[in-house]
Amino acid sequence: MVMILKSNFKYLCVVLLFGVMSGCAATNTKNMTGVESVCVANQEQKAEARELPPEAYKNVDDLLTVDCLLPGQLIQLGMYQQWMSPPRPARITAWECKVQGGQYALASDKDGRETALKVWEGCADQGDKVAQNYMGEIYGRSWGEIRPDYERAAEWYRKSAEQGYSRALNNLGFLYENGLGIPQNKQSALDLYRQAMGEIKPIKLDLDTKNKINEVESKLNQALQTTKNLEKQLSESREIIQKKQNEINHLKQQGGSTATGQQAQVKKLQDELTHSRLRENAVQQQLSDAQQKLTTFQNQLTRTETQAAFGKALDVGKYYALIIGINDYRSPLDDLKTPVKDARRVEEVLKRKYGFETILLTDDGLVQPTRNEIFSALFKLKTKIGSNDNLLIYFAGHGEFYARSGYWLAQDADAEIRANWLSTDDITTEIGFQKSGRGGLKARHVLVVADSCYGAAMAMSWLEPSQEQIIVSLPQGPVTRSAHSVYTVSSQIEPALSPRQPGGESAESRVGIIKQLYELPSRIQLTSGGLQPVIDQEFRNGLSVFADAFTEALEVNEGIMSAEDIYREIKQPVFDRVRQVSAMEIKQSPVYRRIPNAGDNNGEFFFVPRKN
Repeated sequence: MVMILKSNFKYLCVVLLFGVMSGCAATNTKNMTGVESVCVANQEQKAEARELPPEAYKNVDDLLTVDCLLPGQLIQLGMYQQWMSPPRPARITAWECKVQGGQYALASDKDGRETALKVWEGCADQGDKVAQNYMGEIYGRSWGEIRPDYERAAEWYRKSAEQGYSRALNNLGFLYENGLGIPQNKQSALDLYRQAMGEIKPIKLDLDTKNKINEVESKLNQALQTTKNLEKQLSESREIIQKKQNEINHLKQQGGSTATGQQAQVKKLQDELTHSRLRENAVQQQLSDAQQKLTTFQNQLTRTETQAAFGKALDVGKYYALIIGINDYRSPLDDLKTPVKDARRVEEVLKRKYGFETILLTDDGLVQPTRNEIFSALFKLKTKIGSNDNLLIYFAGHGEFYARSGYWLAQDADAEIRANWLSTDDITTEIGFQKSGRGGLKARHVLVVADSCYGAAMAMSWLEPSQEQIIVSLPQGPVTRSAHSVYTVSSQIEPALSPRQPGGESAESRVGIIKQLYELPSRIQLTSGGLQPVIDQEFRNGLSVFADAFTEALEVNEGIMSAEDIYREIKQPVFDRVRQVSAMEIKQSPVYRRIPNAGDNNGEFFFVPRKN
């Protein structure tokens, strides 16, 4: 019970203490200024200022970010009055939560979700938009073997989004885009994404830049028209082929193969059918060439516009990379062929050409890529990365998909016991965008590149098996980066919605969008395949097919290049080369996706070559 004191001064103290020390907003969060949430700001900003002692690094689970409910604080009011504040919610490390007597649960705990919900429900019920979004994110992820509850997630995202919170707008848009918990509506998703991005201001361009953009755009439009014409011709050719085949079948059913006159007619139709099929093949090849030109001009247009956007003196910050390559695993896990070479090649290109500061963990190095060392390296990077900086994480090794969650297998991983598997849900939490504190990462842009089986699980674990995978047993299948002897036949993955589409709007508006893409936070994943095993075979220079294509794209690049640009350049080559080097019909295609529940706001990761 809080006493109402007569003194105006004392009354003011009580109100301020209740509004701040409780951890929850005393007023509607729409009216708050300075911070997005009183609920979140207090504890997490204090945590940022504290250094963790050496003992905190002994158990890597103590470094993980958790939803923590800290005990209330005893507050002295004057000489004789005392008051115990309500419990205080925070996203801080497990170690900080423990030493302060807080309550928390790891994602692997049986009651983890219920414990996490209790942390934020008080503030969320009071209308705090950040807490409401956290409630949605808790419902929207897996907790051990407990599957996401997207309907409840949508309810909380909507409450937060109605207050204009950009993270919730994006999270709700993600559910609309993929039909999770609510009916699929891609237009609603796109509207929410654009609302989260905010107003796009066109960039005034000089005449020379305008002319360059107009020239490329003209070529793009011509290529687009050529592609449409060839698609129409191909469709017509296939209709003719089907018609002639039906006529042949009809004649044969009527005994046309025995009557002399009808035999001649069948022969004539078969000759025409052969000619039509040759024509179809020719048009198909022309269409393939036209589509390649279309992609080339799309890339040229976005590169030209990107260069114009970055010409406006953008401060790109520092670039960091955590690069992991694991060849040697504990039996019965198969050893792999190329990850260490892949990792070393990626590090060499990033350091030399793009000026990255790197941490390299390989099993032939001084520091082994165990689960403990990987998370420790990530945490050390988190303490030095600023709000304007960029982080790339590259993982090459075994990957797994279990109970609707993805995992990276560290060097000390066991084939069956998941204690030393790295959950991609945990990694998502650690890299989640956070303006302050240790409950996430302050970096503006994060790109996670995974060359492992089930690599896209971080961004796509929400897919139902019937949508994405058909598992068949292979007694002696191809050598893959999966810990188990299954091969997943992946369906065609529909491209995600993107606020940046080549063409359509004015050049000034498109350049403005690209500038906005840099300024907004991004959390993106680029992978060598979808939710299926990927091959582990040497291609050129002892690298995997994906690592070779990825580093080649970075090496030949002479301008500013986005992660999406790289994806477009390597997608088809990786698909084609995998089929060349593999003895089986493996359909492995790279995936580019935004990572859900990580604070992505439709920004983009850009590679900027260092100045010599």
